[in-house]
Amino acid sequence: MKIRASLASTGGIVLSGILLVLGVLTWFSAQADHMPIQFGLFGFLFLGLAVYEADAWSESLSLENGIIQFDSLLHAKKRINACAMADVLVVHEGLNQERGIISAVFREPDGTKHRLALGPLWRRRDLERFFASIEEATGECKLVEHVR
Repeated sequence: MKIRASLASTGGIVLSGILLVLGVLTWFSAQADHMPIQFGLFGFLFLGLAVYEADAWSESLSLENGIIQFDSLLHAKKRINACAMADVLVVHEGLNQERGIISAVFREPDGTKHRLALGPLWRRRDLERFFASIEEATGECKLVEHVR
């Protein structure tokens, strides 16, 4: 099973709206000859948000033979053996950029934790279906716990 982040999500719509507003502000500041500082500031914010949104849009999760793989444009690939996990905690972090919008914490029986910080462009139903498929693949009926 493979799922991808989508611009057609609540986070995608919000980020795209902010990106559009910053793009318009950047364009307006470029039209005025006496606003080079504002143009630089808005341009920097626009480019930073565009790169962030592109990275978030490129995120994907896949499950194959009990191995979960997370891939993204700007992050290193992460591989986690779901069959070796004692439990999985899915936490909706709100707007915590340090840990991601949604964190999936995989805990091994010895207490070692592996964290996946997912961006804002995930659809909740897709993630719930993905984590349910992890429970099916491992044969555990209550491996994943959701916290909001």
